[in-house]
Amino acid sequence: MILRMKVCLVTAYSPREITGVGEVVTTIGRGLLDRGHDFTVLTKSTEEGGPGIPQLTEIRYRDVRFFGGLLLVIRALLWLFRERKNVDVLHLHSVSWLTASTAVLGAVLGIPRVMTLHGKFPSLSNRFLNAVFNLSLWLVVRYSNVATCVSEDTRGHHRLHSALIIYNGIDASKFHHDSGERQAKREELELEGRFTLLFVGRLDINKGIRELIEVIGSLVPEHPNVELLIVGPGDEELVKECLQEHSLDKHAIMIGGVEDTVPYYQSADAYVLFSAFEGIPLTLLEAMACGLPCIATSVGGIPEVVVDNVNGYLVTPGDTEGLRQAVIRVLGNEDEPQEVSSKARTTIENRFSSTKMVENYLGVYESVFNG
Repeated sequence: MILRMKVCLVTAYSPREITGVGEVVTTIGRGLLDRGHDFTVLTKSTEEGGPGIPQLTEIRYRDVRFFGGLLLVIRALLWLFRERKNVDVLHLHSVSWLTASTAVLGAVLGIPRVMTLHGKFPSLSNRFLNAVFNLSLWLVVRYSNVATCVSEDTRGHHRLHSALIIYNGIDASKFHHDSGERQAKREELELEGRFTLLFVGRLDINKGIRELIEVIGSLVPEHPNVELLIVGPGDEELVKECLQEHSLDKHAIMIGGVEDTVPYYQSADAYVLFSAFEGIPLTLLEAMACGLPCIATSVGGIPEVVVDNVNGYLVTPGDTEGLRQAVIRVLGNEDEPQEVSSKARTTIENRFSSTKMVENYLGVYESVFNG
């Protein structure tokens, strides 16, 4: 048993950006501190103004095509070489030039390496960039002592049959139902009498935001009390145009990126994720922990979390009619969603807590450090 470890978490997704990987990295770091260990996050600099953490080491570089990434790698390697005596374990998150290069240098320096793949990745249209990505993936896997994946789906896709499965986890004590907070937030947002469907995440085409708006827009004539609550950063102008196109601008509220999403989960009646690519999405876990009936696409690791018609509802990616029917089902049935919500909360407490995730990673760190 190690009394104290110094873990360097390496990721191209800065914790100051609103991303699932960045949030997982931050949660692991805080969990290490709570257990008496130290950590540093080695990442790229970002213009986003999200909450930082004191242990954040940002590599500043100019985001110039190809050469910007190369400068990032060089500066990161120089930092790691200088700090090599202050790093007991490297934990590499997902695939990038940053994680691939630090995996190789870590092997040269004799620093134990753990890597985590957070999902499948969409194919790049540029053949050269695809080749670079595949090389980076090979290097991260080849030069890591232990490979982990966030889902069975991710492990199978990458054919890493010996990889460990460590599910993402969230703080169930933070994300929970609170009727008082719900009432206050609904009054603030003027949602009284509205059935509120919630989207939380980056406003990205792969998140299915366009299709979601189209489906909700088609329901308004028959269900005029429907409201779509959109929380997250991204291309807000594009979303506004889409809302106007489907006559949903008077039935939608755009919040933008926020540090604390809990009040918005509290204020909603159901959560929807119509994404094309996912690992184990934290927003889904958070919504389930808050007791929301959740509708999500059966992609990535989502079917490992949601059992259709038991603790949530699954729809086929791209099936807008299936999404429409699922929303109608939640709209028109008061008793079933309550039972589903209760089972969703139990699922998070039993299998997807941040405590369990951190303990699992800590066990891996100790195993590679002890050799």
